[in-house]
Amino acid sequence: MQKPKADIQAQLAKLYPDMKQMFESIPFNQTLGLTLASISENGAEFTFHLRDSLLGNPQQKILHGGAICAVIDATGGAASMTGAYLTMFNHDAKPEDFKRLERIGTVGLHIDFLRPGIGERFTCKGILNRAGGKIISIRMELHNEKDMLIAVGGGSFIY
Repeated sequence: MQKPKADIQAQLAKLYPDMKQMFESIPFNQTLGLTLASISENGAEFTFHLRDSLLGNPQQKILHGGAICAVIDATGGAASMTGAYLTMFNHDAKPEDFKRLERIGTVGLHIDFLRPGIGERFTCKGILNRAGGKIISIRMELHNEKDMLIAVGGGSFIY
């Protein structure tokens, strides 16, 4: 049974600082320059700025496809953590059950590159499609500062 919206928002507010610290302390996420901007009952959002180390085409200042993939994967992981947390919270999980969140991993990932990764500031949103007892489905979208859609992804994550 779904908990009241106020209870869910209170739980997310409690989760956010720990989740932000965890994701932003991952060395590869630091290399990407990811900042966990927000979490919600619908997913999570990262922001990052263009930097030379992320360029695939330095002459045209285009993001490397591998950087795009990594950002989409990290965003899916954060969104799936939010989805798993709320699923467990709604089912009155015991405190020790939440240790499962440490084991979230990518099972499958598909990415479509729609436009060259041109921009200075990027936002990647992970939107929860469905959270089951072990598998979570997430849709991800990468936009530049002009809100142009650069890439989309779909992923399955296990917890």
